[in-house]
Amino acid sequence: MTNNQDIRWIQRFNNFDKAFSDVDIVLIGDFLDFNDLLYLKTEIDDLLLPYEFDFCIYKDLKNKELKSHIDRIGIVIYNTQIK
Repeated sequence: MTNNQDIRWIQRFNNFDKAFSDVDIVLIGDFLDFNDLLYLKTEIDDLLLPYEFDFCIYKDLKNKELKSHIDRIGIVIYNTQIK
């Protein structure tokens, strides 16, 4: 992986998502950590949207099936290399 960072939206994946989340977001990047996840979660929560968001960091995921699912169908909604 490069220094490129993505934020991807993924559709529901069996029972791996939380029951209450409406939107599942995966952060992908070599240098992302829990503080980045908390920052993004706080920023999204402050928007007072009528949806629940669930966030995770790709490199921290242990489930290979979930990673494969993200690789196949995850939709990039933000990329640091896109100008």
